[in-house]
Amino acid sequence: MKNVVLAIYDEELDYAAHLADYLGRKEGRFSETRIFTNEKSLKDFLEHHSIDLLLVAEVLFQKNREWNNVKQLVLLSEGTMVAEELIEQTSIYKFQSAENIRKELNEIYALNERPQGRNKKEGEQVRVIGTFSPCGGSRKTVFSIRLGEILAKKKKVLYLNLECFSGLSRQLYENSMEGISELLYYIREKNIALLQKIESMICKMGAVNTIPPVNHFRDLMEITDDDVDAIMGELKGSAIYDYIILDLGYFHISTFRWLSWCDILFLAGGEDKLSVEKKKTLRHYMQMEGREDLWERFYDIRIPNIKNMTEEKILEIEHEKPMNQLAEEIQRQVVNL
Repeated sequence: MKNVVLAIYDEELDYAAHLADYLGRKEGRFSETRIFTNEKSLKDFLEHHSIDLLLVAEVLFQKNREWNNVKQLVLLSEGTMVAEELIEQTSIYKFQSAENIRKELNEIYALNERPQGRNKKEGEQVRVIGTFSPCGGSRKTVFSIRLGEILAKKKKVLYLNLECFSGLSRQLYENSMEGISELLYYIREKNIALLQKIESMICKMGAVNTIPPVNHFRDLMEITDDDVDAIMGELKGSAIYDYIILDLGYFHISTFRWLSWCDILFLAGGEDKLSVEKKKTLRHYMQMEGREDLWERFYDIRIPNIKNMTEEKILEIEHEKPMNQLAEEIQRQVVNL
C-alpha cells in the first residue's frame, strides 16, 4: 500500500495534533501526516513539496480554495449540513471519531487514486494459496496466518478469511467497519470501481494485509462464481500482492470456484479415523461434482496442536515452535517452488 502524504490545515492545534497522532499510530497509508495552523507555513511547504490529501477546516477553506501541489482536497465540515456553495466539494464531518475519519479518508483516496500494480520481473506471478479442511479443529486459520507472516517478511501478502465462523473479532481487524460482506454488496453495484473499493477496506493483521470476514453466514452461501471471479480477477490482475491466502471454511458450490483460482492447495486434518473418513467423504463429493482435478492438487498437511489457543496468541504464534517449523518448511519446499 502506497504511503500517502496527508496534511491537516486547521487553526485548532489540539484537534489537528490529536487526529495526526491517531493516524500516525495506525498502520496504513496515512502514517506520514503533517499539521499546518497558518496559511504561510502551508504555502512555504507547498513551494517545494506536494501533498496527496489536504484536510482543510471549513472556515479556512472559505478564505482560500486554491492550492498548488495538492492532489486531493477534503473539507473538514463543522456541521452535518454543508453550505450550498460547498456542496460539490468532497467533505467529511470534523467532529466524529478519529477511526471513522480514517476510514472515510481511505475510501476518498482509494476512489480517486487507482491502485498501481507493480511491474513484476519475468517469471514472477501473483500466487494464490488456499487452505481447506472438512475436519473440525484443524487449526488451518492459525497456520494460514502464520504462513502469511513468514511470506510477508519479503513479499506483500493478502489474507482473506472465508469462514462462516472465523473466530476473529473486529478488534483484530483494527475495528474496521467494512469487510467481505460489504465487498460482496459492492460487486453487484455495476458502476463501482471495485479494486479501489477493495483497497479502501484493507487493514493490517500483524505484517499481513487483510479484509474483515463476513458479518453473516448467508453472505458466503449467496456467493456466485461471478462474484469470485470479480474479486480474484481484480486482485490477480492488479499484481498489488505477491501472495493471496484464501482461508476457506465453508462448503458450497462456490467453494470449487475459490479452489480453482488457487495455485497451491493445502488440505488440513488429523490422521485419526474420523478425520480420514471426512477426507474420503470430501473426495467423494468432489468426484460427484466432476472436480477430482482439484482433489489431486491438495497437499495433505497435519497442523500441530496449540494449547490454550486464544485470539491474542494468533499474532504471537511464531513462539510456538512446532507450528512455526511446519509453516517455514512448507514455505521453503512448496510455496517457493
